Amino acid sequence: MKNEKIVNAYNNIQPGGEVRERVLDRVAQRQHNKRHICRTAIPFAAVAAVICLVVLGGIFLTPQSENVNFFSLKAYALEQQPDGSIEMREADLLGDTYYWTTFNDGSVFYLNANLKCEGENISSVVFFADNGFFAKQYLRTENGIIIQEEGVPASYSKAPGDIDYTLVMYGHEFDVVGDSFSLDSGPVADDYLLFVGVEVSDWREPPPQITIRATATFNDGKTQEETIVLDLANAGLGTGVVVYPPEELERRQAENEKRLNALYSIPLEQCVVVPGSVQFLNFGDTFTYSNEFVIAAPGDIVSTAAMYPVTEESISSAMAQGLFDEIGIFRLGSNLPDDGSDGYIAVIENNLDGTFTGMVYVVPSQLILEYMK
Repeated sequence: MKNEKIVNAYNNIQPGGEVRERVLDRVAQRQHNKRHICRTAIPFAAVAAVICLVVLGGIFLTPQSENVNFFSLKAYALEQQPDGSIEMREADLLGDTYYWTTFNDGSVFYLNANLKCEGENISSVVFFADNGFFAKQYLRTENGIIIQEEGVPASYSKAPGDIDYTLVMYGHEFDVVGDSFSLDSGPVADDYLLFVGVEVSDWREPPPQITIRATATFNDGKTQEETIVLDLANAGLGTGVVVYPPEELERRQAENEKRLNALYSIPLEQCVVVPGSVQFLNFGDTFTYSNEFVIAAPGDIVSTAAMYPVTEESISSAMAQGLFDEIGIFRLGSNLPDDGSDGYIAVIENNLDGTFTGMVYVVPSQLILEYMK
């Protein structure tokens, strides 16, 4: 009779040995030295980029008889339903349905990897992180619904066309498991997320790749090993959070302050309106403007769009905050590079008759350098 065994839970945890102790020491030291967190991408409803995966050897072997050994590597996603409950669905580890998210605390880079296996005639499966370690984020659930703890942000992603959001990160704390763990035949645990962590020497650079090996031991004593290489160097990362070191945070804050001062100080009369950017607006209209553009030729602009809805609420709020200057101009935003190239400032002007005019100014490079000193 066919002996079927589903291997899909993270119950038998292997200690990480030296890896675990070293990482725990570093985590404790980082918690002692409190740092500020700066989000580099909005995780909720963000579409995470698919990481390129290279599989060495086959990961799915179809049985040809009752006694054939096989196992396949899979992943799971925790989807939030309309009633708030979390349901587990199988995700294609090699396809575009798996949501990747990252956390970089300045010395450790974490990548979510909710791995599981299924197969036949399997005695055990052990995963190894060759150049890193495994870590978990525990979820507090009640009747299948995640209980949002105060101060613990839950991050979700949703691709176009998807109905439900997928939970990809729960807070910024990680429990280090070690450089290996084994699976048994129990149900997949839905009270934590699994991550692979890699120590990094430079917070600005993610590891070029993460290698995970899976070794299955079958009931007859035979083994099968598969290797997954997550190629991070050749794939963009999607949803993520970075913790900046204090000196970098200070530098960025000073830089942002200079750019903000320049935004409100640069005289618009010394700038030139971008051809074709002028829009006449009424309440209910949306000012669509370029937040990044290159002028290839007069009147020829390659751009990506930003939008500002012109409503009574948005205009009243801007006025209450003093964002309209004495002549009725609201400077929405800017791109002011300090590399010697021109920039831009986008504005909305109050026409004082219930209408508005939106436009984008080109800012000459010499003005940027002068006002960002």
